[in-house]
Amino acid sequence: MLSVQLGSAFSVSLIPTVGPAGTAWLRLSMGALVFLALARPPLRSIRQRDMPALAGLGIATGLMTVAFLAALDGSTSAPRWRSSSSAR
Repeated sequence: MLSVQLGSAFSVSLIPTVGPAGTAWLRLSMGALVFLALARPPLRSIRQRDMPALAGLGIATGLMTVAFLAALDGSTSAPRWRSSSSAR
């Protein structure tokens, strides 16, 4: 959970530079590299019949990340309205 929260915190500063989709791609790519380095899963043991499920999981994760970062981009770039008391 800590890595997810830290990833989100670091991602927010990248959104204005590369956009939500670019930030999601960087975030997921770096996560995949860290996973490969630390867990070292046996990639040759993946069966052909498992590939559609793995591809679906990857696509769903990517779309969810892009949608989340797009929502963050919308909330961070929204105009801040002055309250009626501060307008005077």
